[in-house]
Amino acid sequence: MDSISRRVAATWTATRARARGHAPEVIAYCAVRAVGLIVLAVMAAHPGRVSSLLVKWDGSWYLDVARHGYDTALAHRPDGSLVNTNIVFFPLYPFLVAAVGLVVGLVHAALLVSLASGILAAVAMCRIGELLYDKRTGVVLAALWGALPTAVVENMAYTESLYTALAALTVLYLLTERWIAAGVAALLAGLTHPTGVAAAMTVFVCASTVLVRRGGGWRPWAAMAMAPAGIVGYLAWVGIALHRWDGFTYMEEKGWGSSPSLTGVWHQIVTSMTHPALLGYRVPVFALAISLLFAVVLSFSRVRTTGLPVLVFAWLSIALALFIGPTYFHAEARFLMPDFPLLLPPAVFLARRNRFTASAAVAACALLSAWYGGYLLTIWTHSP
Repeated sequence: MDSISRRVAATWTATRARARGHAPEVIAYCAVRAVGLIVLAVMAAHPGRVSSLLVKWDGSWYLDVARHGYDTALAHRPDGSLVNTNIVFFPLYPFLVAAVGLVVGLVHAALLVSLASGILAAVAMCRIGELLYDKRTGVVLAALWGALPTAVVENMAYTESLYTALAALTVLYLLTERWIAAGVAALLAGLTHPTGVAAAMTVFVCASTVLVRRGGGWRPWAAMAMAPAGIVGYLAWVGIALHRWDGFTYMEEKGWGSSPSLTGVWHQIVTSMTHPALLGYRVPVFALAISLLFAVVLSFSRVRTTGLPVLVFAWLSIALALFIGPTYFHAEARFLMPDFPLLLPPAVFLARRNRFTASAAVAACALLSAWYGGYLLTIWTHSP
């Protein structure tokens, strides 16, 4: 009994020490997101309305999957157009919501899963920043991710927080060459969001590099095999369920009106910048331009030699974000959210400043993000 007690005590002590070690990034991230929620409550005119705002748009579809499962019917309207269904929403998030919903209500479960995922993402990002630079850079990186223009989505019934957490874990495990863990994280990322292919491709590129340079045993091979299994498996299931090999893309294009078109995206950018446009149409253009700038800066930083997974994931995520097509270009800033490596250049810059300057800059970003998040949910008429 004494030996068991000692082991329990040692485990508890180690857990407390680990929690204290992660406290700075968790507190910074939660503080920034608390500002966002407070401002949203003010702009919503009634605090009780906040929860309903946080589960609107895609959130209602994810909750529908959590409640009833997937609609696998191919139904057409009288005019011949396809009825859009919830089968294009990837399964991991709604299934987690359904599981947590066994204990609390589904709405609360959805928001809790998003909050927990956001905190996990902040911890993983901070560790990446610490590995590449130092702890302070990691904390600033986590805080900046919580202060993105569309960061309100991190608290919504959306998959961005969960996918970003899994993508960050994939990158972190690749940096530390924990191949099996990276493969599992990428597999789960592929079950969370269509752009999970970026995580899988990052595993493939990094594992291939190691195998070509020096060989790495069987683990890189296993990671390469596991990484795409999530997204490939789900797309295969959708094809079987809809009795079409191209079931997912068919529903996306014919049901949801979404098809990739770089020409269409370019037209949207030009139109938004040369014609009068609402803020919700201009911010995605600015977000894309700044993302490309940060990606270039990142490519010439020390990450070029010490952080291949970070660099690969950054560029792949930008490429996939452009693949959304013109129909949903207004959500481009949201699709770029999981590309957290792009925040490393400003995080490094702020971490080198004095504490007051860094805190003031993060606070300013948090306030702007909070206002824009409130705008997206209370004034803007499309999905964030």
